[in-house]
Amino acid sequence: MFTIDQKDAIIKNNIFVGYAHEVAINLYIGLMNKSNLDHNLYYFPETSGDIVFDGTKNRTLNELQAWGAEANSIDGIDPLFVDVSNGNFSIQSISPAIDAGVDLGSPYKQDKNAVSRPQGSGWDIGAYEFVGNFNNSPPPPQNLRYIIIY
Repeated sequence: MFTIDQKDAIIKNNIFVGYAHEVAINLYIGLMNKSNLDHNLYYFPETSGDIVFDGTKNRTLNELQAWGAEANSIDGIDPLFVDVSNGNFSIQSISPAIDAGVDLGSPYKQDKNAVSRPQGSGWDIGAYEFVGNFNNSPPPPQNLRYIIIY
């Protein structure tokens, strides 16, 4: 969990994963610009999701959306990291984070591995942009015919 107490803080394109009774963000909503909190993915595999602690009350994504924030955020869906146990937090090809982010402009046009954003139709949520499964083999031949000569 981290604490945000600045009115101009921008919290976008993040993946928050919590366990047990953790809360993702300690956020003072009264100080926040509603439009600065959006396009985040929240996943709590062991509990249903209070995602924000606002001074005295835990809040769900639905409550934040009713307040006017987090209109494009995702809650309760596994981000499908490649290999958490070995520290690989890049996302798999079927991750809900793919193309679900928002353009943050410069200097965020590259991910943590210096991959240009976006790689698909939109920015990915999280530190890593999905670059696809590349196969250097040529495609299989199409309409292949063979002739037998006697």
